Amino acid sequence: MPAITKVRGAYLPHWRAEGASYFVTFRLAGSLPGILKYNREARQKDILQRVKKAGRKFTPWEISELANLRIEERRHQRHDLGNRYLKDPRIAKVVADAFMHFQEKRYRLFAWVIMPTHVHIVFQPLNGHDVPDILHSWKRFSAREANKILGQKGEFWHPEYYDHLIDDENDLLRCIEYTWSNPDQANLKNWKWRWRGPVPANFTA
Repeated sequence: MPAITKVRGAYLPHWRAEGASYFVTFRLAGSLPGILKYNREARQKDILQRVKKAGRKFTPWEISELANLRIEERRHQRHDLGNRYLKDPRIAKVVADAFMHFQEKRYRLFAWVIMPTHVHIVFQPLNGHDVPDILHSWKRFSAREANKILGQKGEFWHPEYYDHLIDDENDLLRCIEYTWSNPDQANLKNWKWRWRGPVPANFTA
């Protein structure tokens, strides 16, 4: 894998590598109860600020705590707490269409799922496009169209996202399977809003 670099997000650090593939999760604004969201984000912010102020690397405990906070976020998501706008087929279709629009042009999709409160997507940026720009395009278009359907204005998606830099083909397959099976784990029967494609025979992370 090429050299990995770290970039700063609103709450979490994000890792990038040229030509890499990613597993990304983003969720609706207000899709977690306010106190849970506030507590989790405050704990993340405290760790990140403490490390930055000290000008040092993350300790093993801090790395573990950040990982636990990410697991906590995904656990909350699986319980479908808060806003469930993505359960509306009209809105789910808007998001699905946004994902597929630039397939094999700006990115290569491996799998995606649209859950009632959040989405998971596995993809590889192409042709000089990067993760933040791709996410911004998906979120901007879908938020505008969803708000029209809902007859509302304001924030639709939470500004932060969780991303995982895929290590190798086995890691890619695990991420695809996790994404595809998410509705089954949440007991969503006959869930329409998921997709997966073939893994290239020559895949390299």
